[in-house]
Amino acid sequence: MISVNKIWTVASTEFANAVRSKAFLIGVMLVPLMGVIGAVVPKLAGDETDKVERRVAVIDETNRIYPLLQLLTDQWNARQVAKDGTITGPRFRLEHIPTPTPDRADDVRLQLSDRVRAHDIFAFAELPASLFTDTLRIRYYTDSPTHQALPRFLEQGVGRLVIAERLRAANVDQQTLIALVKELQLDRLELVQRGAGGRAGQAKSSDPIRSFVTPFVLMFLMFVIVMSTASPLLNSVMEEKMTRISEVMLGSVSPFELMAGKLLGVVFVSMLLSVIYLSGAYGFAVYKGYGDAVTMPQIAWFFVYLTMAILIYGSVFIAVGASASDLKDAQALMTPCMVLFMTPVFLWMPIIRAPGSTLAVVGSLIPFATPMLMTLRMALSPAPTAWQIALGFVLALACTTLFVWAGGRVFRTGILMQGKSATFAEMWRWVRAG
Repeated sequence: MISVNKIWTVASTEFANAVRSKAFLIGVMLVPLMGVIGAVVPKLAGDETDKVERRVAVIDETNRIYPLLQLLTDQWNARQVAKDGTITGPRFRLEHIPTPTPDRADDVRLQLSDRVRAHDIFAFAELPASLFTDTLRIRYYTDSPTHQALPRFLEQGVGRLVIAERLRAANVDQQTLIALVKELQLDRLELVQRGAGGRAGQAKSSDPIRSFVTPFVLMFLMFVIVMSTASPLLNSVMEEKMTRISEVMLGSVSPFELMAGKLLGVVFVSMLLSVIYLSGAYGFAVYKGYGDAVTMPQIAWFFVYLTMAILIYGSVFIAVGASASDLKDAQALMTPCMVLFMTPVFLWMPIIRAPGSTLAVVGSLIPFATPMLMTLRMALSPAPTAWQIALGFVLALACTTLFVWAGGRVFRTGILMQGKSATFAEMWRWVRAG
């Protein structure tokens, strides 16, 4: 008969050993440190790169676009300077290159390419004479293909200027042309809600922090906590097996009680880390005015799914640790398992872009991926429907029960084996044999 007291004793011992270790203290500081680095380094790098004025050479074969493009560039640059004179975004400086004759076109391109390589200019563009009669297409040359601000500016700006040039044929003056093709500003708003008496309320501005950052942080936090608390179970079980400590412990507790105690101890550690991280994140969010970015039901579901994820992944780590005789074999066994565990990481970006898509629904109902992906979707808009949440919970709960049951059978047999490591086929036979 399973003894709850023995399970509790093992769990409390595992918890105490974990929180007293230096690794736990390092782990507690790791996530905030990663957050600071992730926020500060890109900002510093962005400030360093985006505030640099980039020179771009322009060959205007139409002999009509360049003057207007220069005016658009001046307007763009003016918007990148704040009232106090600080630079807030990328600026561009155009250089007009006379249109070469057909026999010298290639030589001019080579010369401009050499100037790009020598960092004399950042890029150069060709505005073909066929812009007004053929497909709207310009040629952009650079050795920094990942930079997007300049090519996007040229693409949108030249497109508007082609329309403006057609308007000029109607005797519209140049300043009016610029006003007519002024850059469009897009206000992102949430859906209008019904207020008191069923009347339409005021639509709120759609905040990227609430719509993107919050869901990502919740899922990323769960992934980090699961991997940092569950994965050490593999080394712990292997160490106890190789030093035969487990054989001594099995004289007092059953294999399932030992495994359940270890899993429960890890759950306690993960809960403690979650409270620390979420409390810190909430305090920072309140300070920044985003205290309502996460609701209490989302937090409650976070803890529920975190517990399931710990039990699912922890059971696999324990089973593999009990079945392997050395670290090399354990790593070989964990490779296919990690591919499955990384599924949420592979799917989070498509899901965050289309949270109501078929991929999002199906992916969040895959039992071993449900804890992370359903947590992600619950913080997105539109949120999953009630039946999706209910079905995902039932499937994840069934998967948790199955993994703990199967992991217990593998652990019971593998923990006492010495010598050759087991294969997946052998572990499957242990599960079936009981």
